[in-house]
Amino acid sequence: MARVVVKKVADIAPKIRVKLARDMVRRGKNVESAAKRRIGQAPRRVDTGRLRASIHTSLIFFSGLPAARVGTPVEYSLYVHNGTRYMQANPYLKDALPAMRL
Repeated sequence: MARVVVKKVADIAPKIRVKLARDMVRRGKNVESAAKRRIGQAPRRVDTGRLRASIHTSLIFFSGLPAARVGTPVEYSLYVHNGTRYMQANPYLKDALPAMRL
């Protein structure tokens, strides 16, 4: 009896991981689109649109569990997000995090 239960749980586990991965990607996409909207708000930091276009979501596995990573490879994104002594910060990713709860 115990072997049957363990086998059924083992069969369910991959299905749960697939659903969890899909949910993580969905939540990541919500954060991504909220960050893209936020970057166009005050203080507006859009010149060419390169930073906004480069924000993307990727699925990663952290300790065997799926997670979503939202970010950008653009080198100046940190200065836009955190600001400098000459430029006010526009924390587009930090402000977009509540979108993952939807």
